[in-house]
Amino acid sequence: MHVWLDALEVHRAFQRRLAGLCTEMTDANSDLWMEVDSLLQQGALAMVTSSWIPSHLNQRLCESPFEEWVAQNNGIVDAMAVRRNADRPMEFRQLLTCQKQWDERHTSLMDRLRHFYFEVFERNKEARSKANIHIMVESSDDESESRLYSFVDNFTAGIDPDHFVQTLGYPVAFLDSLMQWLRTHEDDGLVAAPISFLELTVGLLKVSPVLFPFRNPMDGGWQLRDRHTLFERPTVSYFYSVIQKVFRYLCRHCCEGEPRCLGLNRSSLGITIPLEGIYLRLNHRTMATVHDCLCLFTSGRPVRRSCDLARPLA
Repeated sequence: MHVWLDALEVHRAFQRRLAGLCTEMTDANSDLWMEVDSLLQQGALAMVTSSWIPSHLNQRLCESPFEEWVAQNNGIVDAMAVRRNADRPMEFRQLLTCQKQWDERHTSLMDRLRHFYFEVFERNKEARSKANIHIMVESSDDESESRLYSFVDNFTAGIDPDHFVQTLGYPVAFLDSLMQWLRTHEDDGLVAAPISFLELTVGLLKVSPVLFPFRNPMDGGWQLRDRHTLFERPTVSYFYSVIQKVFRYLCRHCCEGEPRCLGLNRSSLGITIPLEGIYLRLNHRTMATVHDCLCLFTSGRPVRRSCDLARPLA
């Protein structure tokens, strides 16, 4: 049997079904496609094919008997399709009516919700425009974000070694090496600037590297190891998480106020996620090395998510 179709998309969908490439239903005429699939599964696949013809040809303008035949029979098929749609069962008509009512109600609710949010935005916009503006004068020539005191200056109490080990589990020697590294690489002649924990991690790995804690596979205890001597190369995520835990602990237990800075933007280094950090006076040479390493690290794969840090540092 040869089926002539004047709808190009229907012809293409029918050909995909004949080739076994498409069996999914679409919202349009899904009940008719179910009948077609049923007939094909019953054995009509080997006895049917289809062709596409243009629709609604004007018989007066036809130039061949075939075009006249197409125009005449296409009109007959259109009339049969209209009658078929009109003869659909009452259950289908009720379902179609319910669907239209649901669509109208959903559209109405979305319009009301959209109007509500725009109204909230306009009121907040007016409130912000009427708010008092306080002008603050900064005497410093440097307009970048900075502080007078660095993280090292904010220690108000000594560190309890036992509490540090019980809380984090890391050796106290690791904490001592961190503090010694900060004191060695700070420049007292500079103004304290926000340094992210990720930048600090790279500095600790590349500039006068410190030994990081790793678990001993034999007894599970922590020990300081050089990352280059390990059989498996640790990722930046591991070192970053260690630094975050240690400095969050220090900020919470050993510093006055809130020395952390949040939402640091390091997109210029290929890092598009907001970072957390502290204020430090790291010297220019250290910061230049850190930024060069980070740019090299993100050159092939920018850091857009935390999982982008799950790779070793060269």
